[in-house]
Amino acid sequence: MPILIYLRLPMKKDAFPKFQKHLDEMMDLAEKQPGFISAEVFQLQGDETDFLILSEWETKEQSNAFEHHMEHEDIMDKYEDSYNQTWVKKRYVPYKK
Repeated sequence: MPILIYLRLPMKKDAFPKFQKHLDEMMDLAEKQPGFISAEVFQLQGDETDFLILSEWETKEQSNAFEHHMEHEDIMDKYEDSYNQTWVKKRYVPYKK
């Protein structure tokens, strides 16, 4: 069953320029992972430092594997103190009647 990941990353302004480069690297890495279907990155209108990332994966296990991929963890760890607020991650699955 496909899974949709909602990730909101509100960044501090001083972390924003470096984070943009790393975000591109993470997107490239995600596209190479098993189970990756698609991803889109959005910025909050009027606040370029507030990101929303929507990604779709074939399974929860494959999305978890990417989340714990060494390169992904290394990049995310660099920004631990750079979030303007606590970031939010949610997983969604298709609605069944």
